[in-house]
Amino acid sequence: AFLVPIIAALFGSSRQLQNGPVAIISLMTAAALLPLNLEPTQYIAYAAMIAILAGVMQMVLGFLRLGVMVDFLSHPVVIGFTNAAAIVIASTQIGKILGVNPETGAHLYNTLWNVVLAVPQTHFATLAMGIFSLALLFGLKKYAPKLPNIIITIVVTILVSWAIGYEKMGGAIVADIESGLPSLVIPVIDSQHFGFLLLPAFMIALLSFVEAFSIAKAVASKTRQHLSADQEMVGKGLANIVAGVTQGYAVSGSFSRTAVAFDAGAKTGFTAIISGIIVGITLLFLT
Repeated sequence: AFLVPIIAALFGSSRQLQNGPVAIISLMTAAALLPLNLEPTQYIAYAAMIAILAGVMQMVLGFLRLGVMVDFLSHPVVIGFTNAAAIVIASTQIGKILGVNPETGAHLYNTLWNVVLAVPQTHFATLAMGIFSLALLFGLKKYAPKLPNIIITIVVTILVSWAIGYEKMGGAIVADIESGLPSLVIPVIDSQHFGFLLLPAFMIALLSFVEAFSIAKAVASKTRQHLSADQEMVGKGLANIVAGVTQGYAVSGSFSRTAVAFDAGAKTGFTAIISGIIVGITLLFLT
């Protein structure tokens, strides 16, 4: 969330696309590493290696001008992908707003059924905080649309959480975050696992780009901006390499963050650069 948005904005082609960790790529990374039964410290290194491999593949595809393949994506496919991602992201928040932690199933409907079974275990302080947050968010958007409703909601709920002792009620909070900027590290993995990571990395490279370019095209349909698939591919590759060497994992364009930026009036990639700088300042001084 610090360097990735900056690099992607500098080298990508979309002015509004916001990059970083996203749900689908996160799930794919977790699924790829699950069979290896890794220790926590190994898990970070392997996830970072997948990001670097995916980034290198994306850069190669971009330099070979193979980003043009995405031009054959029809508008219904883009709309379908966008809507499906929105459904997945929204529905996976149901358990969080109820304060339950159901087992993740092999398919989305399995996970949602596990959420239904966990409803009797609802944590009411969490549910109340969630309802209050949504009411404030949508209320501000309807009655005071010129105000930054998301920032106000975050600040108000932080203050409410602190004032009522939300953590003592059993509510989940982010808690301590280690301060300081991420160090540059080349991940080290067992050489016998390198081949195993190539296919997942390739799949993540393709889906990461398809997801990002689908979002960029959806926004470009409103702004009439011309996009370069090859430039976007190279930008995404550099962003993934940077994610990997800063102990992160594979990234893509974010539906939610792009929607927030577009709704707030973002006109150029400088929005993402400012966002990244603010995250860097937060890591240094506000954790």
